[in-house]
Amino acid sequence: MRKLMPALVLLASFGISMDVSGQIAIEVTGDVGYTAVDAVDWLRSGVYNPAPVSYAFSGQVVFGRRESRSGLQAGLEGGLHHLLAYDVTRDGEKLRGDAKALRLLGFTRFWMGENHSWFGEIAIGAHIFDGFTDPSLNVAVGTVLGSGKIQFPLKVRGSVLFDTEALVIPVVFQTGISYRLGG
Repeated sequence: MRKLMPALVLLASFGISMDVSGQIAIEVTGDVGYTAVDAVDWLRSGVYNPAPVSYAFSGQVVFGRRESRSGLQAGLEGGLHHLLAYDVTRDGEKLRGDAKALRLLGFTRFWMGENHSWFGEIAIGAHIFDGFTDPSLNVAVGTVLGSGKIQFPLKVRGSVLFDTEALVIPVVFQTGISYRLGG
């Protein structure tokens, strides 16, 4: 790591000093919704009383301008996704557990409508659980409130996690704040 540090510092200083001219936005979001899954098939023995409330906190880096001629943007997302809580009995003791994962996605956002007022997103990625990883496909539709450097994205997202035991399908409402770097 010590040998990499000078290169990382140089890369970071280059990134900070370059003029991004509004081509990069940082978004911080939260979502809440429902996870459709047969918890017993997915999590196996002893699971009962599932509470399929889905919520997440994420950060996104979005590249490209919404106002561009193509209306296309690309981005990366990372965050913590809680899919459901459940009860389980282990050695005669009742315990409360939860299924949560690190969510990592790459996405394409395409703007539609008059003045690019609505967008769709398609993302592929992974949900990294403790001990296993599930690939995922995610689709969303949304809009952005506000104009200028600070905006407020609103979207509905559906995901499919391709687990070997069961399909896991969270559907969430997502909102947050977006800050566009540069001019």
